Amino acid sequence: MALPFVFVITNVPTAPLAKREVLAAHADARFAFSRPGLLTFKHPSASPAFGEALVFARVAGQSLGNAASVDETIALVPEVLRASAAWHVFARDPEDAASVSRAAQVRDALAAKGLSRSTPSDGEIVIDVVVAEGEPLFVGHHLHGRGRWSVAGGLPEVVVPETSPSRAFAKIEEALVWSGLSPKRGSTVVELGASPGGATLAMLMRGLHVVAFDPGELDRRVRDFVGPGGARVTFHERAAGSVSKQDLPDDARLLVSDMNLAPPVALRYVARVRAMLPKLEAAVLTIKLNDEKMIEQTSRWIELVRAMRFAEVRATQLPSHRQEMVIVART
Repeated sequence: MALPFVFVITNVPTAPLAKREVLAAHADARFAFSRPGLLTFKHPSASPAFGEALVFARVAGQSLGNAASVDETIALVPEVLRASAAWHVFARDPEDAASVSRAAQVRDALAAKGLSRSTPSDGEIVIDVVVAEGEPLFVGHHLHGRGRWSVAGGLPEVVVPETSPSRAFAKIEEALVWSGLSPKRGSTVVELGASPGGATLAMLMRGLHVVAFDPGELDRRVRDFVGPGGARVTFHERAAGSVSKQDLPDDARLLVSDMNLAPPVALRYVARVRAMLPKLEAAVLTIKLNDEKMIEQTSRWIELVRAMRFAEVRATQLPSHRQEMVIVART
């Protein structure tokens, strides 16, 4: 039987932000207990739909209980859901090797019982089995839809190549997986804040042409890289605030930004460039949250992006993020 508790899976370092966000957005929620990366709350309206708009939650939903074994895990799930649901098994802390190994064992044991489907469709229930070495399995479920991760635990396991000069490679890849954006090979991206070039490299490897801006240097390996279909970067070594219409391609479909600037400044530059891109279809914007004031205004940054003539705007914190979040917008 589903319990009147909800849960949130979050990045371990930013769990306090996730807790504050839940309590601010849900006045009826009462904090229950926590473990590193896991928060639970008693909630009178607990349901699998809980948490779909939370920024600092990789996964959120309704608790089903704790289990000591795979058989107990299955018993916690209503029988009508067992075969029809997708099953996501993941380590609560992806940096803990023992938990990751145990999660693989639990996943295999469920698969041996015919419970191996892991890719949900919109509107389907996902069973979340959260694993930590030396602890009972935590079991919950959530309703899958737009803005929810399709991969277990919101952990797409992006492999960053040794040639990448920064973790921005992982950030853009994770953002594309989370959002479902799939830029067409051969299309053009405008990137603000490109240095040293991690995200640029990821997009070139996808066969996307990149027009990039940054006052810092772009790694030589990225500047010289040629991706599928001859994809290359055109790099302008100057700040986003100096971009002119003549610098921008008329056919750019995607705008990417990861500037090390306060959100109001970064978004002012983004808005200016967005207005000069008539064929833009989407934007992936990393927002730095380096102080308390910036964190408290996450909804404001989302609304500023919405005002840039985007029809759909969603935000989340990616597994590779630190004090930052990503806003993905579609026209």
